[in-house]
Amino acid sequence: MENNDELGQFEDGCEQMSKEATISRIKFSNIPCENFKYLFSLKTNIHPDISNDDYYNYINFWLNYNICGQNSDYTISVNEFYSTLQKHDSNFDSEKKLECKLYNISNDIFENMCILYNLYSNYSNIFKNNSVVCAERNTCLGYSNNCYNEYRRGLIKCLNKNLKFCKALNDFKNMYIMNNRNISSNIFNYSDLRVLPRDEDVLYEIYGGLNDWRNIIILTFSILGPMIGIFLYFYKVNKILIN
Repeated sequence: MENNDELGQFEDGCEQMSKEATISRIKFSNIPCENFKYLFSLKTNIHPDISNDDYYNYINFWLNYNICGQNSDYTISVNEFYSTLQKHDSNFDSEKKLECKLYNISNDIFENMCILYNLYSNYSNIFKNNSVVCAERNTCLGYSNNCYNEYRRGLIKCLNKNLKFCKALNDFKNMYIMNNRNISSNIFNYSDLRVLPRDEDVLYEIYGGLNDWRNIIILTFSILGPMIGIFLYFYKVNKILIN
C-alpha cells in the first residue's frame, strides 16, 4: 500500500480503536487500520469504474486476510472490527456502504481465496508493468518457489473439483505461462521461473505413483465413486422402463 506519510490522513480513530479490549488482542497495528480506510477511499477517488460489489468483496477479503488469516488463535467478527472503527471515527463510511458487505468468510472458501491471493501477490513481486521488480535473483526465485508451492496447494484442493476455484487456478497458470515471456533483466528472466506442477505430478506425489494396487483402488473410487451411484440409478430406471 502507501507509505506512512500518505496514510497519516487516515489515522483518525485507529489508535483509540486499538485500545478496545476485543481489538487489542489481535495482531493488527494502526497501519493496517489506516490501510483499510485508505483502501475504502480508493473506490471513489481512483477506481469509480469498478463495480461496488466486486470492490467491496475485495475489501471484505482483505480484512479477513489481515484479521482472521493472521490471528488463527483468536478471531473476531470482521463486522465487529468495522463497527468499532465507526464508533471511534464517525466520518468513516458515513453512508454505511460497507455495513452489510463485511462478514467472516467460511474456512474452505477463505483458504481458496488465500491461495489465489498469494499466487498473484508473489507473481507481482517478480513482474510488474512489464518489468522485473525484485531486487535480487534469490529473492525472485523465492517468489517463484512460493508460486509453485501455492499452486500445488491449489491443485490438491482441485482433486475435489471445486469448479469455480479450479477455473481461477487455471487462469493463473495460463497467465504465469503466457505473460512476460520477453521480459528480462540482469537479475531475472522469464525462463528462470519455476515450472508449475502438473495434475499428474500431484497425483503421483499423493498416491505414490500408483505403484501400489491399493493406491490404484483408492484413486479409482475417488474419481468414479460419484459416477457409480449415477450408473446404478440409471440401471434401476432403465430396468423399470423395460419391464
